Amino acid sequence: MVVRKSKFKGTLDEELAEVKAINKKISVHKKRGIRESSTLDNLLNKRYELERDINRKLNEKNRLSDPILNYCLNHFAPIEKENSSFEKVPLVKKFINQIKEFKGEKILSIGKYGNLKIGIISSECIFWEDKYNSLFVPVKQLKRFSPEENIWEEDKKNLFEIDKDIFYYPSFSLDSDKSLSKFFEKMTGSKLKRGYNWSTDYSQTRFIGGPRPRDIEIYIGNDFVEQELKEKQFKIPSITKKVPIPNF
Repeated sequence: MVVRKSKFKGTLDEELAEVKAINKKISVHKKRGIRESSTLDNLLNKRYELERDINRKLNEKNRLSDPILNYCLNHFAPIEKENSSFEKVPLVKKFINQIKEFKGEKILSIGKYGNLKIGIISSECIFWEDKYNSLFVPVKQLKRFSPEENIWEEDKKNLFEIDKDIFYYPSFSLDSDKSLSKFFEKMTGSKLKRGYNWSTDYSQTRFIGGPRPRDIEIYIGNDFVEQELKEKQFKIPSITKKVPIPNF
C-alpha cells in the first residue's frame, strides 16, 4: 500500500483555518460576479487539495476540534475542485437541530435495502469516535423489523445510526415548521402534522455491479412516523404484509 505524503505541514486545525480563509476569498469573487479567473482557479485548486489532505489524515486519533466539520470532511471530501465539504455543514446542522427539537418523540428509518428501524429519541446526536466518525441518534426502545416473522424485535444497542447518504444525495419533502403550523391552525382550526422527512435521491446516480437501491427515508416526530406506519404500504419486495405498528 502506497501512503501519499502530505505537502502541507500544518496541523489539521491549521489546515482547516486556511480552508476557511480561502472560502471567504472565493465568496468575495462570486459576489462580484467573477466565475472564471486565474486567481479564482488557484483558490479552488488550493481548497480542493487542502480538503483532500485533511480527509486523508482524519482517523480515530487525528480529529478536528469542530465535530460537525470533522464529520463532513471525513465523509464528503470533494471529488471536483468546484465542490467543498463545507456545502454539507448546513444540512448536518439542520438534522441535528431537528433531532434536538423532537427529543422524546419517535424516529423511523427505511434503509436502502428495505430494513426498518424505529426508536424514541432520548438525547442529542453524537458522533462515534472511530475512524468512520459515524452519526448516531441515541434512542430508547430501539426496534428493528423482521420481515420473515412480521414482528418488531428489540435492539439493546439503543443507537440509531444515520446513513451518510442522507446528506450526500439529499431530497426533501413533507417539511413543516412551527410558524407554518401556527398559521395553518389559525386558518383552518386543525393542527398541521409536525415533523420532518429526509430522503435520498439516487435517481441521478450510477451504481456499478448492481441495481440502484431504493431511496433511504427518515421520519422524525410522532405525527410523521405514525402517519407513515398507518397510511403507507411499504413498497419493499421482502415485505409481503402490512408492517404492524410497534408497541412502546
